[in-house]
Amino acid sequence: MKRLLIFVLISVSLNSCFLFGSGGDKPKPTPVDSTTSFNVTPQVFDTPLDKTNEASGIAPSRLYFGSLFIIEDSEASAGYHVFSKDGSYQKFININGQNRDWEDMATGAGPEVGKSYIYAADIGDNNGGVNKQYTIYRFEEPNSSVNFVEKVDAIQYFYPNNASNNAETLLLDPKTKDLYIITKDELNVKVFRLKYPQPVNQPFEAEFLGTIPYWGIVGGDISADGNEILLKTYIAVFYWKLKTNETIFQALSRNRDVGAPYLQENQGESICWDYQAKGYYTISERGGLPVAPKLYYYSKK
Repeated sequence: MKRLLIFVLISVSLNSCFLFGSGGDKPKPTPVDSTTSFNVTPQVFDTPLDKTNEASGIAPSRLYFGSLFIIEDSEASAGYHVFSKDGSYQKFININGQNRDWEDMATGAGPEVGKSYIYAADIGDNNGGVNKQYTIYRFEEPNSSVNFVEKVDAIQYFYPNNASNNAETLLLDPKTKDLYIITKDELNVKVFRLKYPQPVNQPFEAEFLGTIPYWGIVGGDISADGNEILLKTYIAVFYWKLKTNETIFQALSRNRDVGAPYLQENQGESICWDYQAKGYYTISERGGLPVAPKLYYYSKK
């Protein structure tokens, strides 16, 4: 907890130029145009105790439009929790894989057209950069009766120069099926691409695209149409809307369009669009508190 507090204090300082206007004004949503703004006050939903103590990633189901998926880190079971959008609990689904440090997830396009896929990113590296290889598990979203997913693709990658990186953010571009990894700890975080089609069970080198002027990025998501991006730190949410012919990295390299509303959570690492991108959800790790984390939903105006 002490490490997290120090992290948040530094993050406030380093990201302040993106959050605040001149003169120390309070952060406020600044719409790109008349159609892009969010309600400042979220809907708040209770979740059950002891189901997601270490929530590190969230994503919407593409088959069941009232469901959300949540993964946990810290060597939790390899699989994901299924929640209703009102925070009520449905079930846990195991997958054929390992959870070393799952940090984010995404849902959307994959190898077969017309099917929905789940991506679970085992990309964390909190132990001083000891890992040299990382895995993203990809599998077809199962129907609601399934409790175990056997057929799972392991997308295994390493960083240039065999470097180690601690990352907590996975983005899936639905237009290209490319995957993007954003690191967490540097003053200017790094952005890597895993270009589609990603090799399976054959480690390959991630493509380094460059850096963006943020620090402490702990989660993110791209809308189902590929035109809107969310990134979050422990204290803020940033929003971009792609311009004509703009790539994901080009958008992230410029100043964000909106400092989106966010009520700071205890240890909030998870964010995702709803399946229609009419708003976004956040949820926190429990972080040692005696109560379960809340599920928040910020709708567009």
